[in-house]
Amino acid sequence: MDGVNRIEYDGVLCYRVEKLSTDLKEEIRGSLAGICHGAEKATSGSSLYTYKRTLREFLNRFYKKTEATQKGMIGELLSHVLLTAFEKKYSSINPYFNMEEESIKKGFDLVFSNSDDKNVWLAEVKAGACSANVDDKLKSLLRLARDDLFEKLNSSRFALWQNAINGVAVAVKDISVKKALSKILERHNENAVDGLSKSQDYNVILIAVAFKGDLIFTADDETVIREQSSQSIQKKFKSACMVAIQKSTLGAIVDFFEDEVTS
Repeated sequence: MDGVNRIEYDGVLCYRVEKLSTDLKEEIRGSLAGICHGAEKATSGSSLYTYKRTLREFLNRFYKKTEATQKGMIGELLSHVLLTAFEKKYSSINPYFNMEEESIKKGFDLVFSNSDDKNVWLAEVKAGACSANVDDKLKSLLRLARDDLFEKLNSSRFALWQNAINGVAVAVKDISVKKALSKILERHNENAVDGLSKSQDYNVILIAVAFKGDLIFTADDETVIREQSSQSIQKKFKSACMVAIQKSTLGAIVDFFEDEVTS
């Protein structure tokens, strides 16, 4: 895809979003409603889930948030777009929007199904601005994602899993796939409430999104990979995929959305 440089080393995915290209804009246009509302709703034919209405709703939620939360919102959206565009084995099975209130989804940041292993993969996204060394920022964000997801998966929190189960209902169209994924999540929910949930039983995706302003990207991808492929992360989960995303600024995406709404 023009404007996005993808590199992969030993299961660690690195994306540099070098510009908001025509290709990337088209990808966002085509996927935004499905990401935000879930495929079931997005393809229902209702005018509630059109691209422009989805944009307006996104901006409505975005402007109500703190700057830190805004970075997280754009980071999660970019993660959705890039993973489903480039890594075809992953399909989003939870909507980005919270279904109960004007916010982003609570619980797990992103939930994917994996066509290779027919299983559920749970994602944690951490995003932040970087004023100096992007390597250090990405490593720090990945560690935060690791620690937060480790805590969630070793907890007995009922709502975490219920949100994921409810999300499948509106994000997955195929009835048989929906039933299979719901059954997996319900089994995980049972283990959690019974105090049997262990992070080593789950497949996870840890995602770091670094916004680097107008500075030139200087990240040594191999440095990030050596750090994040270490046993300190892998031993905490059944399987772990690490994703490092670099984007110059979130402002370009917000400007694009504002232009699209008024065009």
